[in-house]
Amino acid sequence: MKKNTVRIKRLRNNKYEIAYTDPFTKRRIRKRANTHEDAKSMEKQITRMFDNTKLEHLQLLTINELLEMHFEHYPNTKVDSRRIPYESFVKNFGRIEIRNISPSNIKMWMEDLKEQHDYAEVTMGHIKGSINHFFRFLVEEGIIIKSPLDYYKIDKSVPPKKERIFYTHDEIKLILKNANEYSPRFLFPFITFLVHTGARKMEAVELTWKNVDFALNIIKITDVKSGSRRPMKMSASLRKVIEGLPHTSKYVLTNPKGEKIGRSQLHRHLQSLHCTYETTKPLACHAFRHSFAYNFLRNGGQMYELMAVLGHKNIGLTINLYGQLKSEDVEDPSPYKF
Repeated sequence: MKKNTVRIKRLRNNKYEIAYTDPFTKRRIRKRANTHEDAKSMEKQITRMFDNTKLEHLQLLTINELLEMHFEHYPNTKVDSRRIPYESFVKNFGRIEIRNISPSNIKMWMEDLKEQHDYAEVTMGHIKGSINHFFRFLVEEGIIIKSPLDYYKIDKSVPPKKERIFYTHDEIKLILKNANEYSPRFLFPFITFLVHTGARKMEAVELTWKNVDFALNIIKITDVKSGSRRPMKMSASLRKVIEGLPHTSKYVLTNPKGEKIGRSQLHRHLQSLHCTYETTKPLACHAFRHSFAYNFLRNGGQMYELMAVLGHKNIGLTINLYGQLKSEDVEDPSPYKF
């Protein structure tokens, strides 16, 4: 946001000139002061006027107008990353001035959204996080003091509505066998990558050849959330598959035409694979990530190691997601050897 500045200039007669641009008329204004102290005092008064005028003006803007400002400052913002909640937010609040937005009507909107779409508590947490990118921008700019979403609390103790899908070691082997028969150049390499890295779907889609280092046996996965890269060593199985892929594109994993994989295209092929082999559990990309964590911990892997591999920012997230194995998942639970 452009900042109004006040300039003080000493004149030849030892007096001072204060120059600034009027925020309303946009005309250049010049005033005189006899001493430097008077000039500094006048500068403070004008700056205070700027701040009050800016705040009063911005609080009259609608959510739609402020969203335009937000997108100008942050073109890659995640405020619209979830299409349905974002469109609902704009529909409900777009024409309302920011000064008339309160925590109570934001809370009511969130609760209606949750009930209408039957969203789980964890999903509401993601929605809150995406919309809060906008409100935190308003806080940074001094337009509001605190985000109204900060008053909406997520109950993290509520279990997810849908139980996470986990594939066992044998189920993973069968899925890979079926994928190799059904789609050896598309689904098989893609699923193999997810199985051996625990990566997210879009991290696999966006993997480029420049991030594959065969000399060091490392792949650099670009985190879809933060943009940072995390190096990971390739297993022998994964390396063998990647080495056998053609270089038809800058992307390592491509569709049957050798082009970048589309989201709907991937979903359709996974559903087709599931129907062809009539597998018991549905096939979902994120289920391979959950399964990676599940089997990693069952094989004796440490939670901090898992955090690094999955690219989580803190250990609390990893523990909340994968720190509660069922009792039947613990091999030989007895602490005694007799």
